[in-house]
Amino acid sequence: MSDFDKDLYKFALRYGYQISDSDHSEPSNTSLVHAHLFDAFELLGHVEYSEQGCGPANYLWELIDVYLQQIPGNSWKVYDCDSDDGWMTAKVELVSSDGETYQFVLEDIFDSDWVPAQLPAKMRAFSKENCDKTLVTFFGDDPFVILAMPHNAAEEIYSLIRKHAGLTQSD
Repeated sequence: MSDFDKDLYKFALRYGYQISDSDHSEPSNTSLVHAHLFDAFELLGHVEYSEQGCGPANYLWELIDVYLQQIPGNSWKVYDCDSDDGWMTAKVELVSSDGETYQFVLEDIFDSDWVPAQLPAKMRAFSKENCDKTLVTFFGDDPFVILAMPHNAAEEIYSLIRKHAGLTQSD
């Protein structure tokens, strides 16, 4: 069992996650760490694909809604998701049941059928600030899994990613 698998197993025990068994070699970069985490958490979250097969006008609103649905007791909904520049960028507005709003912009969409690279980080930042849990995303080759974790568990799993991918705190 690799050091990463040992750390992941301890993490799962600490937070009560029933993750898929794994026996991977020690990951050497962020992509491999994410692939291992995708394998471990695939059955606990919602799986989507990086390549959506249609333009962002047809998938982005629904995908953001899928993220929001992962948060238990969530009161936030997508209010607006639109583009003024032919889907080179997108402006997103979320609204809570009490009328609070949260806005963000996704850059570098390029009217592509690929999920914007910034979306997971934007949804993570939103949930850390406004929800009882943090939205996390782990990528396989094309599929990715979305799940909500307690804030402290999300911080710990991102520390594990940095540790095993050889990243610094600022990465």
